[in-house]
Amino acid sequence: MDTIGRCHGGIDVNYVTEEFPLGTGGALRKALSEASDSPVFALNGDTFFALDYQAMLAQHRETGAKLTVALRHIADTSRYGRVEVEKKRIISFREKGEAGGGWINGGIYLLNQDIFAAYELPETFSFEQDFLQQYPERLAPHAFLSAAYFIDIGIPEDYQRAQEEIPHLLLGS
Repeated sequence: MDTIGRCHGGIDVNYVTEEFPLGTGGALRKALSEASDSPVFALNGDTFFALDYQAMLAQHRETGAKLTVALRHIADTSRYGRVEVEKKRIISFREKGEAGGGWINGGIYLLNQDIFAAYELPETFSFEQDFLQQYPERLAPHAFLSAAYFIDIGIPEDYQRAQEEIPHLLLGS
């Protein structure tokens, strides 16, 4: 059957392959060039954030934003970096290491296909460091604030914790 891998859960799936590593930004730009609809959700593969995607999409459309970023408030931002927010607008992305409570980037983005059009960027670049952190004023990204379950499986302890917690979350127990 020719359609295996082209559809999942009623959603059409397209694949874009990098001929060489483009960094998170270059890969995202290449994928957006092949997208058939706008806006597009982009998700980090090493996190789970039980987000209300419909609510995020509705907010993105209401505000007319080119970029909306899902944020989660946590007790200690030192592992993730901190996102400064004023009136649901992101004003800065700060580096890891700053202790204390605050908002973190949950790794879920809703962006318009033309998000990179007005920027001079190399072919290979980091979406987070070379784009988000460099242009917060010009981008004027909106914050989608959520208290939903969030876990980053980037360290073995949290990966193990995710194996135990996520099934319970999904089964509602």
